[in-house]
Amino acid sequence: MESNEERAARVADVLVAGSTLALRDPGDVAAQVRMKKILDAPPEALARLRALVEDPLRRLYRQRNLVCTRARQTRLRSAPPSELPRRSSALP
Repeated sequence: MESNEERAARVADVLVAGSTLALRDPGDVAAQVRMKKILDAPPEALARLRALVEDPLRRLYRQRNLVCTRARQTRLRSAPPSELPRRSSALP
């Protein structure tokens, strides 16, 4: 049985050679076009991809941090005094 990596290498070889795959689904055809662009000029294609993805991922990460921080603050505010973390001034 062939692994995904081996199948991907065969597809890449076909695209680099200038051939196309016999695909029917429009999504598959679009993916083939995108992969051909990446294989033809990897640095430029990856720079374009990074430009598209970097800002949304950064915003998502900031929102995640806000949610985590607010959840911690809410938990500390609503916890009874016996469950609050104690700070010790003694060194271990």
